[in-house]
Amino acid sequence: MDNVTNPAAELLKTMETLRGANGDSSTLDVLAHAFDLKNSDVLGLGARLVELGQLNTRAKKSIELHVFGIKDMYLTPFNQISLLLADLKLTSTWKHNSHKINDMMIMGLKFADHFLSNSIATDSAPKSSKAVDLASKIDALLDDCLESDLEDDLKQFFADILNKIRSALTQYRIYGPSALEQVLNETVGAINRRGIEITSQSDVSKGFIGSVFDTIGKVNDLVSASDTVKAIATSGAIFFLPHLS
Repeated sequence: MDNVTNPAAELLKTMETLRGANGDSSTLDVLAHAFDLKNSDVLGLGARLVELGQLNTRAKKSIELHVFGIKDMYLTPFNQISLLLADLKLTSTWKHNSHKINDMMIMGLKFADHFLSNSIATDSAPKSSKAVDLASKIDALLDDCLESDLEDDLKQFFADILNKIRSALTQYRIYGPSALEQVLNETVGAINRRGIEITSQSDVSKGFIGSVFDTIGKVNDLVSASDTVKAIATSGAIFFLPHLS
């Protein structure tokens, strides 16, 4: 949880690697080398390019969330990367693509990396500290889940929920409440759909489930969106709580 991924830092590292590649090499060979793949692994290369595009989208979103006022300077390198990926000529030599990774892009990524790194450090105050504590609590709940006498299907169900919430907490310092809001909404809906199964578990299992619901409530405290708060407050999950203690 302490090592929160900075998407701008990841992009900077990849773009600097690509920029330093031999311009006379094929674009396919350069990309395969950068992604540590064989040039014959077309599916793997395609998947990594998609991941790179998704990373670029996350980086833009994090800048939009953290930068106040004029954002153009910070967003420019991500727009350049989008253009690069939209017109990547795999059959040409790398120099036909590499000119798009220019000084402006690298400098912009360095600015974005520096800004986000400092923003993440600054944000590690009360709520981020609480997110760290909750992530640790979820680790303990995952252990309890594996040792519980829940039915195997429900055991997997709660393990999946806890893993998703922990992942969202990890990204909290970059993306803020939006990282948690969707996961909480999905979690509440999933719990409601399985309400009958949940309330029919043993008393011992209900103790564990109650701890999960208590943790979900504490995670919700990090979310400011009123719709999410309302959804959880009126959820059947909360109705179950008195019967699970």
